[in-house]
Amino acid sequence: MIKARPALFACVAWRVGSVRVEPQSRAKERIVDLAIVESGAEVDGVVIALHGVTDSAATMADLAAHWGSRWKVICVDLPSHGLSPRLDAEALADPIGSAVAEVRRVVARWLYWSRDHQVVLYGHSMGGAIATALAIKHPQWVRGLVLEDPAILAPEQEERYRAEGAQRSARNARALADPIAEARVQLTEHPNCSTAELGGWLQAKAQFDPAFTNAGKVGITGRELLMKLTMPTLLVTGDQADCLFDEAALTAAREANPMITTAVVHGASHVVHRDDLTAFLQVCDDFMGHLPPVIGEQVAEAGQSSETGNPAAES
Repeated sequence: MIKARPALFACVAWRVGSVRVEPQSRAKERIVDLAIVESGAEVDGVVIALHGVTDSAATMADLAAHWGSRWKVICVDLPSHGLSPRLDAEALADPIGSAVAEVRRVVARWLYWSRDHQVVLYGHSMGGAIATALAIKHPQWVRGLVLEDPAILAPEQEERYRAEGAQRSARNARALADPIAEARVQLTEHPNCSTAELGGWLQAKAQFDPAFTNAGKVGITGRELLMKLTMPTLLVTGDQADCLFDEAALTAAREANPMITTAVVHGASHVVHRDDLTAFLQVCDDFMGHLPPVIGEQVAEAGQSSETGNPAAES
């Protein structure tokens, strides 16, 4: 379950997708919203974008601006991030599972509203793990999958991420205490970071609930999950030490699943688009531009299914 929080306002057009929360009594059922930023034009389709841990929809502004010329882009604030509600103690027992359940409802609504009744899912790090879980559960919903160094972890990486939860919370606290100093650190680590990305990064730190990282789980474990993907998938990463997927892992993914295409942006870190936005977008554009067309039968099936989140059916 997620907890509602006071409304905040920013100078951006928001369209919010309703999220159903199961109460103890259905007579007291209520709707709680995940915040989204909607932009772009649905020429080629719809992209639903999911950020990494401690980031937010604001950190994906550069991606939305680029893709928006041909794609309707829906940048989601994940639970406990940005302007979205906070997960309560019960939901934090499984923060990734809880996030998957909430994002699923956003995706279902856009399936109903979209022209093709399919979407492209993009996710960075934790967002990539959530996108992968959704794509495995609902393959008919996903036309293509773009994973930026996703947090699909080997067992030793899971333990490392669990141990680093307190460090992430501490850095978040430093950003709140002295945002200018932390911005300088961020630019030292990512000298090619754009102004929009840096501003979004600082905004995200101010809006993040540290209880999420304190829960100690920011990804999914088991690279064998990649074998279950049945749609065209791009797995793109960098070559720096903090990257989750090295060359051996990329090779293993390609060999295990012919639907997976891989790419390495040289000189980039775990946050590929922050280090080399141009190269990252070139790789994504080539992949997205060659996605197979939506099959008519798939459109009909998705449009008629109650799974697509007809708002009238949920009101």
